[in-house]
Amino acid sequence: MASRRKKAETELSSKERWLSRLLETLPYGVQENDLNGVITYSNPAHHRILGREPGELPGHHIWDFLARQEEKEVLREMLQETIRQEQAPEPIVNRCLTADGREVQLEINWDYLRDEEGRLTGFISVISDVTERARAEEALKKSKVMLAQAQRVAHVGSWELDLRNNRLSWSDEIYRIFEIDPERFGASYDAFLERVHPDDRERVDSAYSRSLETREPYDQASLRSRERFWDIRVPKIDSIFDNSLVPRPSWSPGVPPQHRKLVAATH
Repeated sequence: MASRRKKAETELSSKERWLSRLLETLPYGVQENDLNGVITYSNPAHHRILGREPGELPGHHIWDFLARQEEKEVLREMLQETIRQEQAPEPIVNRCLTADGREVQLEINWDYLRDEEGRLTGFISVISDVTERARAEEALKKSKVMLAQAQRVAHVGSWELDLRNNRLSWSDEIYRIFEIDPERFGASYDAFLERVHPDDRERVDSAYSRSLETREPYDQASLRSRERFWDIRVPKIDSIFDNSLVPRPSWSPGVPPQHRKLVAATH
């Protein structure tokens, strides 16, 4: 009996050492806090993320390092609401200040801690520094806004066709040029061909298919809208291929509406 107990204690001690090493080497922060929001455990990565000395974080409240006072109040209220409602955990992103005053954005994936009887005792969180990702996403968002503004001013649109998944993406200006509601458009190559006048459809499809075979840009002189009977000038269209020469997206540098010619007043 004593031998089995000694073996169990040895195995438990070994697992505890393994877990301790894991927590010490993880590149992500790991934090535990009680129901009052007091940090009871914080691994080395969490300290590094916030630029704090080892052992400095336990004893602080989880909102002490937030960048803005109003966000601290929101987190306090959120903690109390979470304790009352015990809603399903969802990731949150907080803006925090490091020891040297830098602002970082931290993504926090959390869950509940419970005792053996299932009573809530606190929370455990895995913390990732997503500052660079957030900056990249913001820069991409600004770039998209600037591109949309430039296309609107120049009356030029762009599109991409993912051939593997048959997904067609149009810029906002393309929708305006063709006067198509994005909510009603099927967003596929077949749906695009359906919008082309029947007399032009085969020519448009053949020219595009030929470009995929030759891997060369092609000029589409004009095409007409099925609904509006407009003659729309389309400049050179490029097809893009990956390293295996499999066609990926295609891109068109615009369909200027000033080149449209109304060829029929009615259908």
